[in-house]
Amino acid sequence: MHFWKRWQLGLVALVAALGLGLVTAGTAAAAESGWSNWDPGETTADSPSEAVSTRAGSTCMVWRGSGNDHHIYYVIYTAGTEPGPGAVMSDTYTDSAPTVVAVDGQFVIFHRTAENNIAYSQNIGDFWTQWYTVPGSQTRTTPVATEINGRVALAWTGLDGVPRSRMGSLMGSFSPIDWVSSQQAPIMTQNAPAIINFAGTLVMFVRNSNQRVAWAWHDGQLDSWGQFSQVPNSPATNGRPTAAAVGNTIDVAALSRDESAGGGYTINRWVWNAATGGAGQWSQDPQSWRSRSVPTLMAIGAVAVWMFLRGMDNAIYQKNFQSF
Repeated sequence: MHFWKRWQLGLVALVAALGLGLVTAGTAAAAESGWSNWDPGETTADSPSEAVSTRAGSTCMVWRGSGNDHHIYYVIYTAGTEPGPGAVMSDTYTDSAPTVVAVDGQFVIFHRTAENNIAYSQNIGDFWTQWYTVPGSQTRTTPVATEINGRVALAWTGLDGVPRSRMGSLMGSFSPIDWVSSQQAPIMTQNAPAIINFAGTLVMFVRNSNQRVAWAWHDGQLDSWGQFSQVPNSPATNGRPTAAAVGNTIDVAALSRDESAGGGYTINRWVWNAATGGAGQWSQDPQSWRSRSVPTLMAIGAVAVWMFLRGMDNAIYQKNFQSF
């Protein structure tokens, strides 16, 4: 078994032992690994997405094929096993990166259809359900999702450029998700948003009209999105941001608007700690890697953040930021 996979499986076991509660002390300085190939032979034309279900003890990675291959591929593997080659979701195509989220022990994949609808399929045991459409939800970009209180929180940018979110409850078996009415966020953007569950509160990130990263918190009592403010010291960004929450810390990734002669953009990471507050800290990838697609972030409970990247060779790479 590859070293990084043993390390990841150890983290999953540790999270299961510790639980997923908020870390009340300040997060320790993160120990950052170098980049390594996630699974040789797999390539993508967009941002990969991964989710871990600690309840089920399994991990799911999804990605869009490279070149003219617009199929959706996935791998599900459990603790103590090697992920096999990617399996294709038959008769399913997308022009944007798919997204996977773990909810109540199940994986749910979302993608944008050829008609700009948002479709999803749930993993039930060894099977995937048929593709269902999220009613009244259209986008030209990637739909994103997170779990909160055992429900799905879906976010997307509408055809009018307004970000929206929608809550859904899994109904079990092969039934479609029970969706409530969507909510508009008070901002415009040309790109997909990012949405995270931070200690029981939803937080949304977008690229604003100044091409910087902005964020807003969801008001649970009013059941609406608050006003957006620009993330302190945000650089000008190319495309959408991505985000993850681990313990007291929020991690955000974004690409700079600095395409090089060889292609690709600088990878930026912002870390904000709720225990210390302040402006947080932006940094560039210390290995100076670049990408044409924004890297995605995945949190493992209150333990660590993983970053997944489409390399300049279209292979999928990963690194971890350990927080204990």
